[in-house]
Amino acid sequence: MFKKIKFKQIYKKRPSETILIHIGKCGGSTVRSELAKGGFKYVKKHVQRIDFDQHKKYIIVIRNPIERFVSAFNWRYKLVVSEQIQPDRFEGEKILLEKYKTANNLAENIYNQTGEQHLDFRKPENYIHHITEDIDFHIGKFLSQCKRENIIAVLATETLKKDLKNHFDIELESHYRKNKIKTDLSNMAVNNLVNYLRKDFACIERLNDLNLLSREQFTALSRTNFQ
Repeated sequence: MFKKIKFKQIYKKRPSETILIHIGKCGGSTVRSELAKGGFKYVKKHVQRIDFDQHKKYIIVIRNPIERFVSAFNWRYKLVVSEQIQPDRFEGEKILLEKYKTANNLAENIYNQTGEQHLDFRKPENYIHHITEDIDFHIGKFLSQCKRENIIAVLATETLKKDLKNHFDIELESHYRKNKIKTDLSNMAVNNLVNYLRKDFACIERLNDLNLLSREQFTALSRTNFQ
């Protein structure tokens, strides 16, 4: 059964002992802002693989893998194509975004008609920021080594208000999402994403096995029905 862990006052005084794992497109900016207002100190790790250190404590900010994929695509499309703010930040990214235009089209083309993988986002030619750096990229290896007692809290985008209250006694007044574009996903797109993101879903299973997720969190994070 999920056990709630309160963030002890000691971690306000020892920021180097606490690592905030900010997985992109999971609401991490909101979490960082709220923790800062509450006086909590930590070291932020963002868009990088996390190496487990038994002497550290960790906070993980995470999201449903499919929702995160859609959000990442929409956010990059906005910055790179629609608003032309970062058109040349990553080589080839703009070409890929313009080719597929929507997260649904991209997802439908991950595999070809014979079921062979057509797009691997970890290959340089298919790079899309935050899609390439998926959940498994950040914490897959980390979770295979980490002990339950080293993780202070798991905060989910879908339950962020409750999570901040439960773990940090922070009242979140609002969670403004910069990327509110709605993307409908076809059955093919969802099935492709469930398959392609299977390691991301395995990370969520691992967190649940470690008794770090509430039932509400696990339901939201493992959801695959988007019709």
